[in-house]
Amino acid sequence: MKSLRISDILRSSSIYARDLIALSLTSKHERTRRRYASLRLPQSVILPRGKEILISFGNTRALIGPTGVTIFDAHSLSVKQFANQVAASFKYHVREIEVAKARGDKAPRDLNYIAQPPELVFLEDVLRETCDAFDRRVRIYEPIVDSFVDKVANEVFSDAGVHQLVPIKDSLQSFEIHVKQSLECLTTLLNNDDDMLRLLLTEQRQADARGETVSPERHE
Repeated sequence: MKSLRISDILRSSSIYARDLIALSLTSKHERTRRRYASLRLPQSVILPRGKEILISFGNTRALIGPTGVTIFDAHSLSVKQFANQVAASFKYHVREIEVAKARGDKAPRDLNYIAQPPELVFLEDVLRETCDAFDRRVRIYEPIVDSFVDKVANEVFSDAGVHQLVPIKDSLQSFEIHVKQSLECLTTLLNNDDDMLRLLLTEQRQADARGETVSPERHE
């Protein structure tokens, strides 16, 4: 785990200062305060920035670079678990490449299919983890809502019923906003051909070395 200052992040990357708003980077004191305050959710963004990709999606906030990934909020247990999952994914893909080569799969199409660029492996893990997290929340909400609906006829007009309704309503609305933001983020990204091409960091780097550009067909 490494402690970074905002100035360190800006100096060592090509992201803009305004991009840090999307990451909502905070101090330990600010994180503690947020536990007792109702603040808006961090926006969902996947932003290609030169040789890096800035991500604030689901519970993951990260910066993908040409040589590695910086995952923020390393103090969080869920983030540590996700980082371990990502490490396992990278090891799996490396092992698949080695097996394919040992088997004699020399066809470029075969190896390109197996050898996904690291940035796409990470993005795939972020999307999978976010979908799993949303699914877990739905499974948590279902019995709570069902139980409340069973009692609503008798208690909704009482003080107890009103007090129970408000937190459930607020929580569901917050979850709905989070899901809609995530869907809007992905839709906007998929409709932007330039950003989709800029996600291909590895191919962009290889093309630059050859003095070429990545073909727009790669987005297709």
